[in-house]
Amino acid sequence: MGAEMALATNVAKYILNLADVEKGQVISNLALQKLLYYCQGYYLAFTENREPLFEEDILAWRWGPAVSNVYHEYKHYGSGSLPNNELTDDIMATLSEDQKRVIEAVNDVYKGFSAIALMEKTHMENPWRETEQSEVITRDKIYAFFKGRIIE
Repeated sequence: MGAEMALATNVAKYILNLADVEKGQVISNLALQKLLYYCQGYYLAFTENREPLFEEDILAWRWGPAVSNVYHEYKHYGSGSLPNNELTDDIMATLSEDQKRVIEAVNDVYKGFSAIALMEKTHMENPWRETEQSEVITRDKIYAFFKGRIIE
């Protein structure tokens, strides 16, 4: 793989753009946070050198894993659906084909989950469970959990 790290905000915009609104797929900020966590986890697990998809830390918040700056960018939408804005060439250029493939695979698997189902799922997983509230869920914990897993 060996690509440059993306910005979590660009990964978030790519995820939002994948939402099939015509089929009723809604992505709230809560769901987006969990999708970012799954994208980071699978990307870490599938790269040769445990390369992160994005640089920003994932925190263990009360409602599950979260990327602070992305949360704050979309918090004014409350629990409502986030817009899937057109992706600009600038954003698309920041994501490698491998990065896009992992994001798309995660979306394909988890798009049928509600935000609450995603939250409950992450609450049962060791990276969140083994991290104190508001602390960083380390990449080592995320990698250890996702290594060897296939996208279910």
